Amino acid sequence: MKRSTTEFDKELGAQVRSVRVAAGMTQSELGAAVGLTFQQIQKYEQGANRISASMLLQLSQALNADFSAAVALEGARPSGEVRSREEEWLLADFARLDAGRQRLVLDLVRTLAGA
Repeated sequence: MKRSTTEFDKELGAQVRSVRVAAGMTQSELGAAVGLTFQQIQKYEQGANRISASMLLQLSQALNADFSAAVALEGARPSGEVRSREEEWLLADFARLDAGRQRLVLDLVRTLAGA
């Protein structure tokens, strides 16, 4: 039985795409770095194919990014969320920070938002 992709697969793929674009890397370059074709990267970015944990690790290393925050937040955000271009940029840059700096940024945002 084939498992279908979910909204989270699409969101994670979109985040991979945002980080790749912010890094100035093409789909072909990212594919070469992780041993895939640009078509396979394209399917991941579109959410047509699920990204395995081991592939997510390889993509993280190739992009020098940390996607753990996106994975940890899966289920913490409402479905059907639409993001602005600025939010996509923020997420892409946030994913490139190490875990310690991500925590600092998150604390800052929560303080500014009054949460």
